[in-house]
Amino acid sequence: MPQKRKLPATEEELQFRGIHLGQQFHKESERGIVLLAATLLDENLELLLRHHFVSKSKKIIDPLFDGFGPLATFSGKIKVSFAFSIITDDEFHDLEILRDIRNHFAHQYEKASFDQQWIVARTRNLRLPETANKLLRDACFRTVARLKYHEEDESETLEAPMSLVKFLISTMRVSQEILARTGLVNDA
Repeated sequence: MPQKRKLPATEEELQFRGIHLGQQFHKESERGIVLLAATLLDENLELLLRHHFVSKSKKIIDPLFDGFGPLATFSGKIKVSFAFSIITDDEFHDLEILRDIRNHFAHQYEKASFDQQWIVARTRNLRLPETANKLLRDACFRTVARLKYHEEDESETLEAPMSLVKFLISTMRVSQEILARTGLVNDA
């Protein structure tokens, strides 16, 4: 059985994870980007839940997140976080959409794509991209944009499905909000 990944414990470890993920996003297919983004959100929700637990005993807390524990799944973490008002209505709304998209990409044998109408429609319902600043929007576009060559005029353009850009913006906005409440990020 693979060893469970170690969660970041400091702001520096969070920054290192962010740099590493940014590098990985550039190398990945759409499916890979979705799975990495969902892993990021899953880890951030675990950090948030652990921060809010009264008991810090690993003997009590760790089994909740392992194996068949009630918080072992992405879905379980989302629902419990919302049930205890640890995440907002908008965060819950977007996390549920992001989880649906993640499940679609993870469980399809055939090619899943952000050009598919079902996914385009779901990303149109994301709320948090509307709250993102221009810097984050631009960074998310550049992260997923791919160079496309046009033979007819021998030109190149950067292109990215807007549904993928919105997916990534929502992922980053939810992550920002969640991490701000973990006690790991210094606001100074």
